[in-house]
Amino acid sequence: RPQIRMKDKQCLTIFIDVNSIEAWTLWDSGSTTTSIMPMLAQIVNVEVSKLIDLHTLQLGTIRSRSQVKYGTTMDLKIKGHKYTTYLDVVNFDCYNMIIGTLFMHKHSVKLDFNKLTVTVDTMGIIPPAIGSQRTIPKNNPLELPSGKLKEKDIPCLHERWFKECGDMMQGMPDQLPPFHEMNHEIHLIDENRQHNYHLLQCPHLLRDEFHVKLNRYVNAKWWEPKSVSQAAPLMCIPKKDGRLQTVTDCCLRNDNTMKDVTPLLDQEMIQEDVASVMVHQKGTTRMALWLVNTRRITS
Repeated sequence: RPQIRMKDKQCLTIFIDVNSIEAWTLWDSGSTTTSIMPMLAQIVNVEVSKLIDLHTLQLGTIRSRSQVKYGTTMDLKIKGHKYTTYLDVVNFDCYNMIIGTLFMHKHSVKLDFNKLTVTVDTMGIIPPAIGSQRTIPKNNPLELPSGKLKEKDIPCLHERWFKECGDMMQGMPDQLPPFHEMNHEIHLIDENRQHNYHLLQCPHLLRDEFHVKLNRYVNAKWWEPKSVSQAAPLMCIPKKDGRLQTVTDCCLRNDNTMKDVTPLLDQEMIQEDVASVMVHQKGTTRMALWLVNTRRITS
């Protein structure tokens, strides 16, 4: 297969405004459908309707097809002009949307691979080149050339990394993480189980730090103060640097869980049923060909 340059196999792609969000769109003259990814349809909060008659999405290879179950109608903004278009919701790869021949015929689209431009209703559009979505300004102190770094460049690197990773350098936010939808539950806790263990106490040197941590966890709703008959055996242990560490007593941690007492399979029965022959002979392709030839001669 001959080596092809990147610019010689560049597709005609542009950014199209979909509800104030730029969608990476491919202009495909071989597609008879205009489609959008389910993830983008969810992000732009567009109303999706379930199709009564399912359509078959035939791909370019034999026996490779899928079904289109959902569709939507939305406004696509191209260079300030709005185009109300029906789109199939299809889970494809690499692009956010695909513009097919139906849209091209309706709006007199012309694809120019020589100049890499797309014309929609006599309106020229220049698609961005591959890999040029993010431009780096020249003489940027945070962007340093590779292979020419010296010790004096370390402060610039520190400034760059702290700026780019600022969301991870600020520590854990004092709030609950976003909730996820649960589609199943497993009951492992025996709520009727009563535990009898000694009450644990926090050392006097760590009480001030414990109250600070307690107030922080309660304000962040990680912990909730409640009146209960029994609770987890929490232990206050100092770390190597002297700070407070709250852990659960491992000896009593799982006492309120239901034990899985499912017996293991009978290994002797499996050996008797499966391994019924004491000695197995390992055959080869040469032996199989010899047996075939022998049968041919004898028959």
